[in-house]
Amino acid sequence: MIKNYLKVAVRHLFKQKLFSLLNIFGLAVGIGCCVLIALYINHEWSFDEFHAESDRIYRIWVKEDYGEGEVYFNTVTPIVLKPTLEQNIPEIAAATRRYAFTDLVKRRDKQQSFSQPIQMVDPGFFEMFDFKFLRGSSDQLFSAPGNVALTPAAAQRYFGDEDPLQQTNLIKIGQHYEPFTVTGLLEKPPAHSSIRYEMLIPLSNSQRMFSSRAQTSWFNVAAETYVMLDESASSADVRGKFA
Repeated sequence: MIKNYLKVAVRHLFKQKLFSLLNIFGLAVGIGCCVLIALYINHEWSFDEFHAESDRIYRIWVKEDYGEGEVYFNTVTPIVLKPTLEQNIPEIAAATRRYAFTDLVKRRDKQQSFSQPIQMVDPGFFEMFDFKFLRGSSDQLFSAPGNVALTPAAAQRYFGDEDPLQQTNLIKIGQHYEPFTVTGLLEKPPAHSSIRYEMLIPLSNSQRMFSSRAQTSWFNVAAETYVMLDESASSADVRGKFA
């Protein structure tokens, strides 16, 4: 019975070749589009899920309301926000900051400099996020302000095929170049990570870039602030305590 149905179907396809071709082509395009859309949605919804505690991690947003419809939202926050949250909201189990900027970087023994995205992070950055070191460790990175960790791509840019560890490059911090020693090689962030980096240095270097007033002012925003809540805490309860 099935064999006869198949024979009739094949004859019908060859009898109306153009109509059959258009239908098959349309079906193939439709299936292909559905597959691509499904892959795109799966990729978008998988962002940052590789962190073990992703369901407890939140990024703090700033809402600036100047009245008359002038309301702005921003992901950069005051530097003083992190210690204030840790001291006043017990539901916050951990907090960390990330400050991104772009400036010039070069090898100590070379004249050529590169415009390089750089990020300053707290020691808690690697405790909250599951980014991995290929060589070195977070303890080595944060053992001194003048340390830096690079991805393989950044290490290749500045040191070629040489071993990057313990090499020195110069990073422009504020108005001057400062020496930084490479103490770690970082794994490149996954494609589905909202945090991207090539070069990380300790956030303690922010003291060279910002005045002591800016470090404690609520009106100077610079770093992104992330918090991880206790397992029993809810974001709604924590949000209510921000005032």
